[in-house]
Amino acid sequence: MNVFLSVRNYATELYAFSKRLGEELEDSLLRRALTERSYMLKLEEDTKKVGIIATPEDQEEDHPVEDATHSRVFKALIAALHDSSGLDRVALFIRDFIITQLAQRNVNDYWSIENPEELLHKICRNEGVNEPEPRLVGQCAVNTLLPLYRVAFYVDKKMIGLGPGETVQIAKEMAACDALWRLFKTAEHQLNIRFDTIVDPSAVSIPNVSANEWSEKKVQERLTANG
Repeated sequence: MNVFLSVRNYATELYAFSKRLGEELEDSLLRRALTERSYMLKLEEDTKKVGIIATPEDQEEDHPVEDATHSRVFKALIAALHDSSGLDRVALFIRDFIITQLAQRNVNDYWSIENPEELLHKICRNEGVNEPEPRLVGQCAVNTLLPLYRVAFYVDKKMIGLGPGETVQIAKEMAACDALWRLFKTAEHQLNIRFDTIVDPSAVSIPNVSANEWSEKKVQERLTANG
């Protein structure tokens, strides 16, 4: 009786989950998307130890669920939606459920730039401008436990980035990051995501410009090519 109720409740929860998403997902694809391989392997290993053969209806959840598991299951859910409803619905789903999460958030928190000063120099060379020059523009409390330095990067006497730090090196890295965020237009005062944009997925056939190859000209060429 308990197994029957578990199966019936599972089917009901799947149906309700699909409706909460506002999508028409095939039941078999949804079941497959929500069955995580790492859990199945662990279940098989545990049941072998005690001589129990468990069916999917007998499974219980692991808590807390790891972030990697969340990520894989969500990607599988996107694939299930693609197979059920097509690429257009996937594009709208990502816009409505993913991109809108960026509202009021600093997108730069999701990208840790490695060697920002080196990357800034590369981009300046790609743009054909002079090399950026760091300058110490401010400091205070240098003889205390909490000193503060401010470094700015300049190109042709124009400031392109400014950053603080408890050491000069940290301030340089923050200034380089600030310059990159301004170039990429992801600084907080520049970010303006249009959540009502209609995207044609079939038109997006060319990958984005990599950070090492980035230049304004190449970005515009890609945007033009993607229509």
